[in-house]
Amino acid sequence: MDNFLSTLSVYSVLIPFLTGLIFWKFQDANARIMVILLAFATLSQFLGTYFNEFQSDIYNLYLIPDGTFVSLIFFRNARIKTIRILISSLWMILIIASVWSFLKHGIHNRSFFDLICLDSAVQVICVLVYFYEKYYSEKNMMLKEEPLFWFSLAILFYAPCTYFMFAYRNFFGKSDHLWKYHDILNTLLYFIITIGLLVRVKKVKTILQWI
Repeated sequence: MDNFLSTLSVYSVLIPFLTGLIFWKFQDANARIMVILLAFATLSQFLGTYFNEFQSDIYNLYLIPDGTFVSLIFFRNARIKTIRILISSLWMILIIASVWSFLKHGIHNRSFFDLICLDSAVQVICVLVYFYEKYYSEKNMMLKEEPLFWFSLAILFYAPCTYFMFAYRNFFGKSDHLWKYHDILNTLLYFIITIGLLVRVKKVKTILQWI
């Protein structure tokens, strides 16, 4: 069962990535940026799995495109100047912290759990300000038909749990159950992102309108 969840977690990234490529012409700018990020995620997942000796290096380097593309998506959708400044500031903090940590400690055979927590926190804040802005927006819109809504939902499921799992890992000890939950969350993340990449496809959009 453990191997199944781990394998499912690794290969689940292919579902939204291939979905985004197949239905590329239906995607808006946000979804296309997400597909590009998924390309990095796919490389990270597979290279980290098959080149185990470089796994920490690969996962550490993935933090930069992960934080950059997620921040970019929410930055370009923010309409309030203060929120745009907040998102860009958080991105700069993440990049500076990452580069400083890599230069000081190196990236080989070391996992930067603090940077993973920072990346998760930045993503959660981006999602919260997105929903804050939508709540006070005067525009009438069907959020379930917006890819960014589903991407935000995926992040809300995944990022807070990832933050607490890595921030308080010392309290859990070497628990295999912890990584089972992380594999499940990782799979759920990509499943929800897949929905976001399908909502602009005409047949799927028609179904959503009836729900």
